[in-house]
Amino acid sequence: MKKPIPTFRRKIGKVLLTATSIPVAFCYGMIMRVRRVDVDYSYWLGPDYKNLKPTNFSRSSTIVSNHCGGVDGII
Repeated sequence: MKKPIPTFRRKIGKVLLTATSIPVAFCYGMIMRVRRVDVDYSYWLGPDYKNLKPTNFSRSSTIVSNHCGGVDGII
């Protein structure tokens, strides 16, 4: 693509993805929950990594699941 996706299309896409993927995952028996885990990454990122300002993100997510067949493509 030569131009970025317009803001309204990006927002609509996120809403539609959330509205469809969560019910489908639930139908396959997957339960989604958010856990905040404090992990010490100083070995890899240096001793003062918590004091550094994040560059272009506010949070990151990790989805952990078994291979469920048809739902793998959606996730």
